Amino acid sequence: GRGRGDFPRFPGCRISGGGPPHPAPARAGGRRGRGMEAEARAGGAPGALRRAMALAAGATALSYADRVAISVAAVDMAARFGWSEAEKGAVLASFFYGYILTQLPGGWLSQRFGGGATLFGGVAVWSFFTLLTPAAARASAGSLLLCRGCMGMGEGVGFPSIYHLVSVLAPEAEKARSFGAVQAGVPAGQVIAFLIVPLVSAHYGWEAVFYLFAVWVSCGAGCGWRWGWAGWSAP
Repeated sequence: GRGRGDFPRFPGCRISGGGPPHPAPARAGGRRGRGMEAEARAGGAPGALRRAMALAAGATALSYADRVAISVAAVDMAARFGWSEAEKGAVLASFFYGYILTQLPGGWLSQRFGGGATLFGGVAVWSFFTLLTPAAARASAGSLLLCRGCMGMGEGVGFPSIYHLVSVLAPEAEKARSFGAVQAGVPAGQVIAFLIVPLVSAHYGWEAVFYLFAVWVSCGAGCGWRWGWAGWSAP
């Protein structure tokens, strides 16, 4: 018969010191494992969480500033291209058609390649299509709708990748504070856009709004990648 401290052996479990069976730690494999392990290791480094949340809040602010930019610039664009209210509404709505398509893929990509790499890829996509917006608007209405939809697809991976980062990097006691810091980027980006876009549009034209935000986002993403995430997602 079994002694008091003996337990049946189950596949995938290990026995430790006569206590109850504990699941054996799974070995992460493939790219998904490497990305998640790199981020988990970064979570133990001094200042890693602060850097990650600062970069995530900055990306959120840039994202919402870009969204507000066309809402303000659309007034001048509608006058320039003779849009009706329905056409202007279609241009503004096209962003969200793309945005909704990449929510679930954004979570999958974050698990497989890491939240930092996925967020950086999304920033690169949406800044590229922000830069193309003036040319697309001059080409045709269909080109502009497609461009805005692709920009929305880039921004759609933002929150899934950020939530993945918080879940991996932040300890339980810091998760609420980390999510709060990220969400603070939403009104910050909106305020910045509402202050900057009218001034830029009035002095340099509506095209300059998109060039400015594309360069701003690209520079911010490049500096953030170099500062915080370049070493985290490496195998």
